[in-house]
Amino acid sequence: MKRVNAVQTNFADEGFGMYDPANPKSPYKYVIEVSKDGKSWTAVADKSANDTDNPHTLVVLPKAVKARFVKITNCGNLTGKFSVMDLRVFGLAKGKAPAAVDDFNIGRGDNRQRMTFNWTPAAGAQGYILHWGTDPDELYSTCESLIPEIELGMFSTDQDYYFRVDSFNESGLTTGKTVKHVD
Repeated sequence: MKRVNAVQTNFADEGFGMYDPANPKSPYKYVIEVSKDGKSWTAVADKSANDTDNPHTLVVLPKAVKARFVKITNCGNLTGKFSVMDLRVFGLAKGKAPAAVDDFNIGRGDNRQRMTFNWTPAAGAQGYILHWGTDPDELYSTCESLIPEIELGMFSTDQDYYFRVDSFNESGLTTGKTVKHVD
């Protein structure tokens, strides 16, 4: 039995004829249910009246539930197949969230589009999320790493950036401090 805080659906859109204007794509309509025993089910997300084309949806539950089983049921008439590519279940284990990332190093070499990032491993961390953006309050780009280093080659050559590294484990996420990188 595990605590479920959120469920993410990712559909494959098989057979939808997505580029055929004469055959418009119909949205997915479904219900997500959980069970403790596999016999008695409780709906935690009802998208049976969905009218928005959103094949990738994160449903954060208003209150965590305990469950052993999760299922998704098609409730709509689709122009293609009800094709689930991924069904991800999120929860938090008992225990402590990891320590924060204390030190954070950023390097930029001759190729100004590439940057390297490294930091001392945070106690209890299973992975890290690097956030960046050109405004300290809008760090919308992210990259996940299971080790305390990342190299990326996608930056503007003469742009200042803000960065943050968060640490995570099965018990939670610890937000790091935002730093500005100026060359």
